Amino acid sequence: PYFITRRTIPFVICIIYAKVIRLEIISFFSKMIQMLTINGILKYKIVEYSDASFKTLDDAYSVTGGIVYLGNTTIQTISKKQPVVAVSTTEAEYRAMNPVAKTMLWLKEVLMEIGLSDVNTPNLYVDNTASVRLAHYPKQDKGLRHINISEYFIRDLVRSKTIKVSWISTEDQLADMFTKAVPRARLEKIRKSLGIIGVS
Repeated sequence: PYFITRRTIPFVICIIYAKVIRLEIISFFSKMIQMLTINGILKYKIVEYSDASFKTLDDAYSVTGGIVYLGNTTIQTISKKQPVVAVSTTEAEYRAMNPVAKTMLWLKEVLMEIGLSDVNTPNLYVDNTASVRLAHYPKQDKGLRHINISEYFIRDLVRSKTIKVSWISTEDQLADMFTKAVPRARLEKIRKSLGIIGVS
C-alpha cells in the first residue's frame, strides 16, 4: 500500500504542474514554428560541417571543429581537442564527425518533439574523401582497425539514412576556423556565413 503524507502532496502537485507547463510551452512553440513554416518565413533544414586539424603545435592531439545550422541560423559551434591521439588525418577527420552528429540527433529530436516530423535528412559535409568513404562503406580499412568501435556509430547513421555524409572542398569548409588559425579573408567569409556582425 502507498501512503500519501503532507510532504508528498506538494511534490506531486509540482511535478504535475511542471509537466503541464512544459506541454503548454511545447504546444506554443510548435504552433509558432508551424505558422512561420507555412508562411515561408522559417525553413528548418539541418546542415552540418565537421573538420579536424591533424595534431597541434603544442602536442599530438588533433582538434575537432564543427558547425550545425538550422536553416540559416547557427545552432552550435564546436572546437575542442580530441580525447585520443589520431595516427592519421583520416582518423582525425572521422572522429570529428562524432560530436557534430550527436548535436544533429539532439536537434532532430527537439524538432520532432514540437511537432515538426518532416525534418530533412541532415547533410554532414567533410573535406576528407577517405573519411567520407569510411562512413559509407562497411568494409573496414586495414589501416584503421585500431579506431574505437564507438566511432563507427557514424556508419550506422549513414546506413539507416538518418544522416548523409558528403564531401566538400576545403575552401568551402566552414568549420575550418574552429580547428586552426585561418587567413583574414577566409575568416571574414566564414564569419559572415555564421551571421556574426563585426563591431567597429
